Amino acid sequence: MLLTPQCKRDLCIDKLIQSVEPLEVLKNGTIRRYAISSLERNCADENQGDCKRPSPSDFIDFTQSFAFCSATNPTIVSTAADAAQSSYYIATFLNFGTEMKTYQVDGVFEYLAVCYGWEPRRFDDRYETIVTTWGYRPADETPAPQQKHFSSEAQVLSFLRAEDIKGSLPTSPSVQALEGRWYSGDVAVCRGNAGEKEGLLAFKGGHFIGLETDCTIRQSKSAGRSLTLRMICSGEGLQSQEVETIEFLTGDKIKRTVSDGKNRYTSTHMRCP
Repeated sequence: MLLTPQCKRDLCIDKLIQSVEPLEVLKNGTIRRYAISSLERNCADENQGDCKRPSPSDFIDFTQSFAFCSATNPTIVSTAADAAQSSYYIATFLNFGTEMKTYQVDGVFEYLAVCYGWEPRRFDDRYETIVTTWGYRPADETPAPQQKHFSSEAQVLSFLRAEDIKGSLPTSPSVQALEGRWYSGDVAVCRGNAGEKEGLLAFKGGHFIGLETDCTIRQSKSAGRSLTLRMICSGEGLQSQEVETIEFLTGDKIKRTVSDGKNRYTSTHMRCP
């Protein structure tokens, strides 16, 4: 499959994907192995002869890559090389938003081509409708985990199997499933103290701690993959009754919805490493 070229100024990069094969079927997705090759074209005015779109026969050097086709932890693992030309694998985690970093945009195009044989031409309403139908949740506010490096195929497969287990949703959400620390934005907030860092949430022993807020969970009720919490909260010398909903997007990703009586606010959080 010849992908749509990615062009920046005078430089265009074409990619060809071939030899896609299911390697391993897991609980929450399938690991696929495939071969990919890329070519660069100089499209400056004086070099228009070099700017002709290549044909599949023009691609020669292919590298091995992997895709974890999973709505819970979609991942692309590509081959790269360091300054000494030693090869390694690099995993890119995808969040399917519309305002992603460049390497994530390229990863989404490649992922959808490998996993579904379809490549979006642009990030528009049709794109969101299609990926949502397939079980993905486009969200620009979702923090994207850092890329990871691996030295061997065995390490890649071991990591993807572990991600599959982490991505399993609780069959019946409970307060115990929330136990731990969660962040939005910068993962560095996980090193701070609960209650003092914006974007850091903590659930511990029937208590919820947010920014300058300490709550006792009095009641929880599950519905589908969501959990409604009724709490008594203290902060800045005041006490109040609060209700909020936690939706489990994956085992390590939640969406929090709170209301001030007039407006609803949502935020997405990842479990701290």
